[in-house]
Amino acid sequence: MKQTNNLSSNKPSLKEGRLFNYLSVLGFVVLSLFAFQNVNAQQTRTTQSETNVQSELLTGVVLDHENLPLPGLSVVLKGTKIGTATDFEGKYTFPQKLKEGDVLVFSFLGYSPKRVKIVQDQTVLNVTMDAELVELMGAVDTNQTYKSKRTLWQKIKGVF
Repeated sequence: MKQTNNLSSNKPSLKEGRLFNYLSVLGFVVLSLFAFQNVNAQQTRTTQSETNVQSELLTGVVLDHENLPLPGLSVVLKGTKIGTATDFEGKYTFPQKLKEGDVLVFSFLGYSPKRVKIVQDQTVLNVTMDAELVELMGAVDTNQTYKSKRTLWQKIKGVF
């Protein structure tokens, strides 16, 4: 009696394997097309009152003495913690409406702070910052090498 091997009949044929590969690639392509679409969970609508409030807010651009934007500059209402920072292009929008006589403080590392008083119904304020001169105290000595004043025990203790 001749036995037949039933294992070979359970294997998928070569054509079925290719069809599966083609279908899986096609499915991956279709799913990736959906991944590149913009999906918005919520749509926001600006009302007329929101547009009016935004148009009343103070905006402007802050530049340095070479007319380059200063990103990350701090703009704060004097006497409060209310403020904002400039974006990469030096633009800012103050988060609340300002009254006549309010003082804004513009500050950035390496530049002299600037205080600007707000006039009535002002909505645009462009500012140019002046570089702050920093003077080192004394002369730099390059003839001697630096010696630490810490003891050996303090150096070992500092490692841990």
